[in-house]
Amino acid sequence: MAAADLVLLVLDASHPLTDEDRELLQATQKQHRIVLLNKQDLPTAFTAADLAEWVEPADVLATSVVTTAGMDA
Repeated sequence: MAAADLVLLVLDASHPLTDEDRELLQATQKQHRIVLLNKQDLPTAFTAADLAEWVEPADVLATSVVTTAGMDA
């Protein structure tokens, strides 16, 4: 990941953050990244506000692959 121009970090927002999620959020803090909070069609366990320790809200997108919510054509 260190050599990547952009990191796309996809998190399952229907489950609480895992230790692995937190490690990835911390490991990519100094890189250009977009954090996708996927599975917005299900009840969510966390929001972009809960990630404020690791990521700027402008770098977070809430999406659903199932319903395509959050994905502009």
